[in-house]
Amino acid sequence: MFEDYNPHEWKTIDPDWGKPECRGMLLSDQIRSFCAHGLLISSRYSESNVRPAAYTLTIGDVYYDHEGTRRELTNKNPSFEMPPHCCPVK
Repeated sequence: MFEDYNPHEWKTIDPDWGKPECRGMLLSDQIRSFCAHGLLISSRYSESNVRPAAYTLTIGDVYYDHEGTRRELTNKNPSFEMPPHCCPVK
């Protein structure tokens, strides 16, 4: 099934790639492993942000939302909510 597939780099490093029983959420040890290879968090990885099956993301005062619009946190707008099923754009 996977013989002719040319996977992304992270899939070649993932020891569980191709195992059908290894689908779904990443556990904290898997998050740490991917981050150690620079594949999940590209910069400013912090071990203190790893939670059970989660990583707490942080943003600075200036950020780009899921549509690529530049935004800034201010006293008037001190928080940012990311809609479900989307990812921030760099």
